[in-house]
Amino acid sequence: MSYNILITSIGGIRGRDLSLKLKESLKDTKIFTGDAIFQENMEYFSDGFILLKNTKNKKKYISHLLKVIKENKIKLVIPGSDEEAILMSKFKREIKKKGTKVATDDYKILKHFKDKYSTYEKLTKNGLYKIYWEKIKSFKELKSKIDKILLSIEEIVIKPVNSRGGRDVSIVTNSNIKTKYFNYKKEVLVSKKNFLKHYLHIYKDKFPLILMERLQGVPLDVDVLSWNGNLIKCVVRKRIGYQGINGNIIMKHNPKFINYIKKIVKCFNLSWIYDFDIMLDKKNNPILIELNPRISGSISSSLCAGIPLFSDLLKLSKNKLTLIKNQKIKRNKIIKSFYCSISK
Repeated sequence: MSYNILITSIGGIRGRDLSLKLKESLKDTKIFTGDAIFQENMEYFSDGFILLKNTKNKKKYISHLLKVIKENKIKLVIPGSDEEAILMSKFKREIKKKGTKVATDDYKILKHFKDKYSTYEKLTKNGLYKIYWEKIKSFKELKSKIDKILLSIEEIVIKPVNSRGGRDVSIVTNSNIKTKYFNYKKEVLVSKKNFLKHYLHIYKDKFPLILMERLQGVPLDVDVLSWNGNLIKCVVRKRIGYQGINGNIIMKHNPKFINYIKKIVKCFNLSWIYDFDIMLDKKNNPILIELNPRISGSISSSLCAGIPLFSDLLKLSKNKLTLIKNQKIKRNKIIKSFYCSISK
């Protein structure tokens, strides 16, 4: 008898890539995919596509999800968006009554990830966030802090506590530079003078904000599999192109990174699968910038590198933790986008 799983928020080419790789690697498993927007191609790349309700209407979403679970004999639901993960965490008891597990923690854990302030605050209290950051509540406070902080820090980052994907991020510098845009104009690098004159107004309705020192390099994606606060497996990936659109470099085993991730997993007592975004401070120490309680949009790169994250995830759902093998990545691997090909 097949073990049926449902992966939500599966839209786009990356969803196709993930479905193909899972169908290839998971035996005796049917892969159902779902999204609130109809994805015509997913009918061909998975065992069945299901049009889900929008999470804005929470009751309708859960009611429909329970119906989908029953009709398709789903044994495991894997949320593909933060909103779905948080919503499902509140209804795990109802879903469990259908004989189905959800690959997400209880809401008492996920509530820390609803905004960056809650996440950073807990990390700071546990000694895992040793850079300058603070919460800003008003225009007056923001103007005052920018002037003060830029006396000792060359560049600062301003972003809403609930921003995702680099939206509404400003990097403000003391240097008299020409304004530059990144991330499809969702992020801007701007002088303090031009920020106060031309960009300050965009935050009018976005308080509270996070003000923090700028970190180095491009964000690293980390696929994290854990159970009861213990790290089981993690994969560190460096993006090639915007958000990894041209592929990923699977990074070789790095003890400093692994130890930091272990501490975060223990701090929040995490289980199941998470997507961490990490950057480096001036001393090349890893610093968490975002923690998402769901699979990464580019997790297929890890699967293409031969790392059995989903196979191990299914073992967790079946209470077969002892069957999961430790795996160290001995060399960097370049994974080209969408085609699951490895370049040595």
